[in-house]
Amino acid sequence: LLPMGNNSCAVTKVGTFDVDDQCKKELDLLARIEKAPIDSKDCCELVSMILAGSPPEPIDAELKKKESTFS
Repeated sequence: LLPMGNNSCAVTKVGTFDVDDQCKKELDLLARIEKAPIDSKDCCELVSMILAGSPPEPIDAELKKKESTFS
C-alpha cells in the first residue's frame, strides 16, 4: 500500500489496473494544469483536489471551466 492520504492509490495494491488507471489520469491532469492558462490560485486549487483524492472527472470539468473563463 502507498501512504498517500485519501487518494485512491493509497487503498489499492500497487500494480493493479485501478491504481495504474487512476494514477495515469491524475498525472495527465497535473500536466494539463501545469500548462493551462489559468491563475496560480486556480492551479493550486485543482492540485489540492487531486491530492485530496477527488475523482479525475470533476477536476477535469473544473479545469475546462477555468480555462474557458480565464482572461
